Amino acid sequence: MEEILYKIAEITGFVNVALFFMLASTYLILKFMSPKNPMKKYIFKVHPFIGILFLIVVATHGYLMLRGFQWHTGSVLGIIIFLSVGALAVLKKMKFKKALLFHYMSIIIIFFAMMIHLLWPALI
Repeated sequence: MEEILYKIAEITGFVNVALFFMLASTYLILKFMSPKNPMKKYIFKVHPFIGILFLIVVATHGYLMLRGFQWHTGSVLGIIIFLSVGALAVLKKMKFKKALLFHYMSIIIIFFAMMIHLLWPALI
């Protein structure tokens, strides 16, 4: 049973990386896409749901790998991801204009935190 849970945890780690790059590439796709392209509307609608899925998979991966909460590079990364998604949701409800800028900046921070987590997982 322990081996199966570890394999699931490994798979969710790979899924996390794939979801992150899918979500982060949204900006580039929208930037170079024609304003009249009907796919823009679809991307705007599906992006938040993929972000929520990302949060769920991050939490699942962390729980399965660490068997609960412990301070770890992955825990720090998970908190940054949660803050990015949560802050954007709250700030958009409040009509705060800088919410999107914060969200874009947090993507860069998440990228570097993910690289640290992948290269030195036990740094903390």
